[in-house]
Amino acid sequence: MEEKKNKRTWLPIAEDGTSTEFLEMLEKAKLPPELAKEVQNQIAEAQNADNPNIVFVFSEGNYVVTAIHVPTESLNGQDGPVLMKGATENHIFAAFSADYIREKIKNADSLEEDAGLSGIADNAWMNELERLVEVVRLELAANPPDSWESLLD
Repeated sequence: MEEKKNKRTWLPIAEDGTSTEFLEMLEKAKLPPELAKEVQNQIAEAQNADNPNIVFVFSEGNYVVTAIHVPTESLNGQDGPVLMKGATENHIFAAFSADYIREKIKNADSLEEDAGLSGIADNAWMNELERLVEVVRLELAANPPDSWESLLD
């Protein structure tokens, strides 16, 4: 069986969330400048060794979403995502249970072990991340952030 190659291209990103290639990608995505800056800030935060709980960062509409893993107990035993406002108007956290994320990683790794081919786990994990992004998008559509203020009344 022939080994599958990872079709994704990895961009080098400096510790501050910048690199020529990364900035060009943000420009091509036609993100508004404040959203592009928020993506840069979240990517820089993700690379911070003191903050190892960031799973992924993506933009959706007028928001930058940072997915994090947290102790299962903090989500009342739920897998997630649980959406929360970030520090800025255009930032949202999507919290997933750390146990849930570990299970997803274990499943991706076991695919590679079972097949005996390197690279399968990376592809499986990337596919899983894309599924998790879609789950967050569905949750955002069902519970848009502009409706969150009314929940506090």
